[in-house]
Order: sequence, then C-alpha cells, then structure tokens
Amino acid sequence: MVVEEFFPFIYKESDGQLSGLDVQFMRKVFDGIGCGYEFIYLPWKRALIELEEGRLDMIPIASVLKERKRFARFSIPYRNETVGLVVRKGELNRFRFKSLTDLIRDMEAPDYFGHKIRIGNIRGTYRGEAFEELVRDEGTKNYFLNVNHTKQGIRMLLGNRIDIYVEMPATVFREARQLGVRDLLEEHPIIIHREPVYFMFSKKTIEPAFIDQVNEQIKILLEDETYHQLFGSMALNYEPIL
Repeated sequence: MVVEEFFPFIYKESDGQLSGLDVQFMRKVFDGIGCGYEFIYLPWKRALIELEEGRLDMIPIASVLKERKRFARFSIPYRNETVGLVVRKGELNRFRFKSLTDLIRDMEAPDYFGHKIRIGNIRGTYRGEAFEELVRDEGTKNYFLNVNHTKQGIRMLLGNRIDIYVEMPATVFREARQLGVRDLLEEHPIIIHREPVYFMFSKKTIEPAFIDQVNEQIKILLEDETYHQLFGSMALNYEPIL
C-alpha cells in the first residue's frame, strides 16, 4: 500500500516510524485479516499512476471518481473527510463570502489589499465537483496556486504568497502546532466539501474477494469504541454531544 505524508493521518515520527490516524486504522484492518503489508512513500499523482499500472496494490484516503473506476476497486468508506478554508489570523473580515458563488465574485475583483485573492490547494486532491469546476474554469483557474504538502501550504499562507489555503482545517492546525504557528491561523466558516473516503485497490493485482474481507473487517472496527476515539468527528456515524 502507498502513503504520502498527510498529517495527522499519515506521517513519520522523529524516530522514523510511520504513524497517524489512518495508519493506525490500516494496521488494524490488515492485521485483522492476517494480511502482510508494506508502506511506501510516493506523491499522490505518481501513486495513482503506479496503482493503475499494477505496481502498487492500495492507496488510502481515496475518493470514488468515475475515471478511477476504470483501473481501481474500492472498499466501503472508513471515515469522513471535511475540507474548508484556512486564513491568516485577524483576516476573516477580509473574506465575507458565504458560498462558492460568493467566492467566485470576490476572486474576480481586487480586495482591499490591492490584489485578487490567491488560493492554495494541494495538487491532485479532490475537493468536490463544485470546487473542481472552479479550478478548471478559464476565468478562475489562474487564481489557484499548487501546493505540494500541508507544511508548504502553511508557509505560503504566512509568507503572503497565498491568501486562502484549501485543506482540512484539523490537518492544518495540527501541523501548525508542530511548527509553532497555530496562533497565526484561523478557520473560515465556509465548508468546501464533506465526503467519506475509501481504500482504493488496483484492479490488476487485487481481486474482489479480498476486498470483501477488508470490508468485513472495516465493519467490525466501525462498531468498536476505539474507532470513535481515533477519528472523533470524522467517524462515519459521528453524533456530537450537545
């Protein structure tokens, strides 16, 4: 299986050991069915190519897309992923949009800082179809800057190279704490995208019967109290305590 560092879901500890929320869950799934595994680090876009060619067996944290079904099979979902916007502390009143439609309007006119809004987004990630249309549109795509990983996105935001960073806020803030800059960032209230994520398997190397085993183990783990302790509000059947 392949992983790309994606804090707090997948990352390396100071001793080089692989850790993270999704890593813990993957270990429980594959240990539970008695399947050996090896984690390999690759950038996301490269990993998709390797999976399609059958040189990789599985990628976690995947969305089900029509073009991927051509070369991949998917497990049942194992948690939710929520994508929002992170901005510099004290600048929320600069971005008063309440929807993607409002965001488009603001992107097309200079703000009170004298330039059009620049938005950072990790290349190759899926943020929902409405957001994908923004990135592809000839009128707005030039406002988006590619980011390779979360740390780079934080540095670009704090270095004024971008004005908004599109990412899961929980991921950004946990990474920012490690960098000692959590107090310099805040979350915009708009939610860009929320959807479950899956394990994605190569059709060239993995048969449906194996995925059936994986699915049964996922179902067992979803009923375990430790699953909710691990993922909290990202759990599939999360019910907030009021």
